[in-house]
Amino acid sequence: MKKILLKRLQIQLFILLFLSIALSGCIFPLASKDSVSNTQNETAQLQTRVQTLQNNQNAAAARMDSAQRKMETMSSNIEELQSEVLNLKQTINEMQSANKSQDGASSPVSSYQEAYTDFSAKKYDLAYDEFKVFLAKNPQSSFAANAQFYMGECFFIKKQWQQAADEYIKVDKNYSKSDVAVQSLLKLGLSYEYLGRKKEATAVFASIVKKFPQSPEALTAKEKIKANNNGK
Repeated sequence: MKKILLKRLQIQLFILLFLSIALSGCIFPLASKDSVSNTQNETAQLQTRVQTLQNNQNAAAARMDSAQRKMETMSSNIEELQSEVLNLKQTINEMQSANKSQDGASSPVSSYQEAYTDFSAKKYDLAYDEFKVFLAKNPQSSFAANAQFYMGECFFIKKQWQQAADEYIKVDKNYSKSDVAVQSLLKLGLSYEYLGRKKEATAVFASIVKKFPQSPEALTAKEKIKANNNGK
């Protein structure tokens, strides 16, 4: 496009130059003085126009050069952006892969969810083993207390009171500030009660009333204490 425009401008300049020479007297030397004067004026006008066209040609060429440089710069920027996008995609894929394969297995959250799914499906033996593995690998996880509590639940549901009590005690020992702490204490007290260990059960119920006086479990604990004391 640039070459075509320059070619056209050059042709116009050639034609104007030819007319300028012709009108200046080189072709018509016998013209009158008035005719010569008019011709000189026209020649001056043509020369001015030629100069204007020349200036326009130079300006157009400069604009085209500037536009070309801008396009080259934009092309370079686009290539840089494409490279950055590819790098970001690669980083994201690596992060996702790392999350999915932590410790050569699934992520902690998915491991816990898998164990809880089996617990909900009443696969208590399988769920217990999965919670145990999860807890061994993630003792500081935000799901650790829940995992320990459900390990006790796996035994409690099967009426294996002593094993349940052993697991609930670990909740009180290691996760006493957790959301399942009061539930675990209540189940511990009930486990002792089912084992016929009323004195220990009553002590656990009393600790619930003391530590969590406003909880629903505290109301149940008070009733249990009253029943174990023959209604007193």
